[in-house]
Amino acid sequence: MSKKALYVVVLGLLSASLLLAANKDVTIDISKFDSRKINIAVAPFSELGDLGEENLGTQVAAIIKNDLRLSGYFTIADRVDEQELQSSSLDYNELKDQGVDAVVKGTIIKKDNQLLLECYLYDTTSKVRVAGVRYKAIKSILRKSIHDFSDEIVFRYTGEKGIAHTRICFVGDTKGQREIYLVDYDGYGLTALTKENALVLLPKWTPDGQRIIYTSYKDNNPDLYIIKDNGTGRKMLSGFQGLNSMARFSRDGKSLVIVLSKDGNPELYLMTPAGEMIRRLTNNKRIDAAPSWSPSNRDLVFISDRTGVPQMFITDIDGANVRRLVYSNTYTDSPEWSPTGERIAYVTRMAKGEFNIFTTDVSGNYQQQLTKGTKRNENPSWSPDGRFLVFVSTRNGKSQLFVMNNDGSNQRPLFPGELDDQFKGEIYTPCWSP
Repeated sequence: MSKKALYVVVLGLLSASLLLAANKDVTIDISKFDSRKINIAVAPFSELGDLGEENLGTQVAAIIKNDLRLSGYFTIADRVDEQELQSSSLDYNELKDQGVDAVVKGTIIKKDNQLLLECYLYDTTSKVRVAGVRYKAIKSILRKSIHDFSDEIVFRYTGEKGIAHTRICFVGDTKGQREIYLVDYDGYGLTALTKENALVLLPKWTPDGQRIIYTSYKDNNPDLYIIKDNGTGRKMLSGFQGLNSMARFSRDGKSLVIVLSKDGNPELYLMTPAGEMIRRLTNNKRIDAAPSWSPSNRDLVFISDRTGVPQMFITDIDGANVRRLVYSNTYTDSPEWSPTGERIAYVTRMAKGEFNIFTTDVSGNYQQQLTKGTKRNENPSWSPDGRFLVFVSTRNGKSQLFVMNNDGSNQRPLFPGELDDQFKGEIYTPCWSP
């Protein structure tokens, strides 16, 4: 097989895969909520100074409400009187009688061309302020500060780190030109990261969430690059002749696995973060591709067509103990190990050319179908808390980003209704940040 034909085969696999800190010692007994969601009221933030924008305090509250709603842990108490919430003292008993478990309120202040955001969280059962944080920000990054406080609220009530601060990178194709884009987890803040003017593929985050690795054909060879999340600091990591692609950093950041074809056909190799070779992991005459690390960094799940069609296999990081994972599907692709380690998401080709997303346990004995009857659903990527998946679907006629719960429920477009046309091209291979 010629090298050009080999790349076509591999890319075929890819396309399918493809101040305050107050009351720090206060804790919240989350057992009182049992399995129900926490009902939280969010007041419009008070405004001090000439903010230069109408109803900015209301916008801040709206972002927090959306973050908490998207988290899946909260319902929003929208019927509580706003003046009551904004009063200097809260009537905890009255709020509790109305079914309100918590209250968020705050102030946004303009000072010396900066915005000061003071945010407070009150618990109606313990009747105390359980969190208070002050953020300094310019207008362009105000949304980030708001997301940070939303994550603080999630942490206070669940003990888990929230995901409102996270972002999603993806390849976007507009008029035949593919580049890497970034967007906030809620569909806002879309920005172009690269200007390669060449085919780019498979962006993946580094474990610190500050850089992205990707493959580019800018120099007429599929080379691996790394770039900062602001688009600067572009650097080549691997430029062997042939394929340098599908690279993934280990979750501890100490190594990365990459698919190289430098020795003939695509195989898995282990490298240092500086791009120095550690060892070759697979060695056969077929294609090995699409690796994903286990949370322990001791195992990799990957795709190989060594059985004749693409199937999932697991290997130790020394290349030993290779075993097939699932036998019930005739074609699998795009495996993604969940951050919690219990499940692996993957794609299966089904009748009539449809592609759907499944999960399996690590033994391969229990599979769950998450999408169905909606054309092509591909390239799943887990949220860092393992509770959600972002993926690409053509259910609306073109490839768009969707998000769903990890059991397949609540499937929705990533871009909110008011932003559903902000990216007019095709979208491929999303990756959720840490």
